[in-house]
Amino acid sequence: MAKFQAQPAPGAHPGTARSRRPGGAFERMARIHELGNLLIERELAHRGVRGVLPAHGGVLAFLFRQSAPVPIKDIVTFTGRAKSTVTGVVQTLEKCGYLSRVQDGDDLRSWRIQLTPAGRELLPAFQGTSQRLVETVLRGLTESEQALLIDLLARIEGNLAHETEPTSPA
Repeated sequence: MAKFQAQPAPGAHPGTARSRRPGGAFERMARIHELGNLLIERELAHRGVRGVLPAHGGVLAFLFRQSAPVPIKDIVTFTGRAKSTVTGVVQTLEKCGYLSRVQDGDDLRSWRIQLTPAGRELLPAFQGTSQRLVETVLRGLTESEQALLIDLLARIEGNLAHETEPTSPA
């Protein structure tokens, strides 16, 4: 199966008037997301990490901060993803040997998730990859431009979050 190779969006070349049109913002964000994921995949491969995808980052980031096994609902809350999505990520990382499940002592029907020693060994590669991504994204931006970028992205995120919040029954 051929690997997806991100291509420039039509009219999205830097510096062109067409790339600055208001409707092009979402295309630009999607392209940045694709390129960021590609950089993450390459960095992880360069660091010898196998089986981990950018979509796994939130689950791993949360588990790196834990000192004891956690219920899957805590991972769902942290990542903001659907339980079915998190369950799929957990299953994939478990098959790779990075996570394990342990029975919850209080409820034998429930499981808690923890990193295995192999999962803990991913931390330096994860940190190095994250650092490389941040450095690459912010390269050439002044501190004030970085602050403005973060503020604008937060506003966009807020706009989308507001529009996608569950509505209360009338």
